[in-house]
Amino acid sequence: AALTFAFLGAPRTTRQSRNFSIGGSVFAVFGLRMVGFACSVIAVKTPIAALVQYLMLFGGIGIGIWMIVGGVVVEPPAALMEAINRNNERIARLFRRPATA
Repeated sequence: AALTFAFLGAPRTTRQSRNFSIGGSVFAVFGLRMVGFACSVIAVKTPIAALVQYLMLFGGIGIGIWMIVGGVVVEPPAALMEAINRNNERIARLFRRPATA
């Protein structure tokens, strides 16, 4: 919950896209859960994995609280957005209808 709020809690206008924040939130929580499940399985034979699992949990909460208190707004890098926009323009030109007479 702390990670999700950290990604999506910053106020934005309706014109600002939250897609990158939503995707980042989903991947962060999914990654944390998958490693947690893996540690649960590994903890059967290696008890230190249980400690790693709890350290990751507290680390995720700590990072989330740090992002919330610090007012970190998750936005895509400008270079990534430029690359996406260039590709969108190429695709639009490819499928553009020819002018009718």
